[in-house]
Parts: sequence; structure tokens; C-alpha cells
Amino acid sequence: MNIPYRYGRQALAEIDIEDLGNCNIVAYNDSADEFYMRIKSYDGFAEITECGPMSPDIEPKFVCCIYRRIEFKEKKIIKLIDDFLNNPQKQINQVTLVSNDEMDNALHNVVERCIYAERGRN
Repeated sequence: MNIPYRYGRQALAEIDIEDLGNCNIVAYNDSADEFYMRIKSYDGFAEITECGPMSPDIEPKFVCCIYRRIEFKEKKIIKLIDDFLNNPQKQINQVTLVSNDEMDNALHNVVERCIYAERGRN
């Protein structure tokens, strides 16, 4: 399933997601912020995790993580991916699909960096 992103008057790019129910998306903007979306499906349900922004070299000041468990419906999954990729506040301009291991590492790093930043404030 191709999901367009980078809308102007029309989409400037798209990403081909073969399995909407099981995918890992990493998206970037011009500021090198990273945004993560993981979708795992089983038994008629989908678990969706979204997280970001994470800057590679800057201590996080704000990170939003969202977890949802919904009944699996392809149209709903497409809408969630579309909303994730085309959120005007994120200004995403590059998207890639990654393996489960890569996403595990990325999400683990988000948690570790947030814990480290919180310890530094106390």
C-alpha cells in the first residue's frame, strides 16, 4: 500500500508499505528530528506506538509518545499513518521503513535519553 506524504498542493513523495499491520516507520524533518511509528497486529487488533521528536545531538526538551490498541481496520491504519506522516507540525520530508530490531533500539534509546535528561534536571 503506497501512502503519500509531503503534501503541498499534491503529495511530493510516497512510501510503499507492504504489510500495513506490521511495519516500523522512521520519519525525519529538515531539523533532523526523528519520529517513530510502530504498528503490530495480531488477533484482529493493532497496536500503534508513535514517538518523537528526537534530535540526534540535542537533549530532549519535549517528547510525545502515544500508544493505541485498536480493532484492526485497514482504512483506520491508513488514516493513522497518513496523519502521522502529514502532521504539519512535524514537517516530515523523509521516511524510511526499518526492521523490528532497529525500531526496538530506537524506542529503547528514546526512553534512555529521556531518563538521562530527567536525571540531569534534578
